[in-house]
Amino acid sequence: RLFFFASASKLATSLVVLRMVVDGVLALDAPVDRWLPEAALAGRGITLRHLLSHRAGLPLDLPPGVVSYGVPTCWRDIAAALPAIAPVGAVGGGVSYSN
Repeated sequence: RLFFFASASKLATSLVVLRMVVDGVLALDAPVDRWLPEAALAGRGITLRHLLSHRAGLPLDLPPGVVSYGVPTCWRDIAAALPAIAPVGAVGGGVSYSN
């Protein structure tokens, strides 16, 4: 059965990411391409810190076809869709809540 966790998953994801930062596995200020080359975000300068603070310049929602009933189909679909998503602001600029 599929459960809709809504924004609670953001808290859990942030907790795991920050724990990995403490353990030295991830770095908040390194480009995300380092860990997600599939996302092809090279050149945008997006870091984990930008993603966690909603300052990556990404729009609120993913495009149709990447989500089903408000839930992403899989992480590979998300990564593949990111290069085509037009930014809504400058990376590191103002906060733009993004799913």
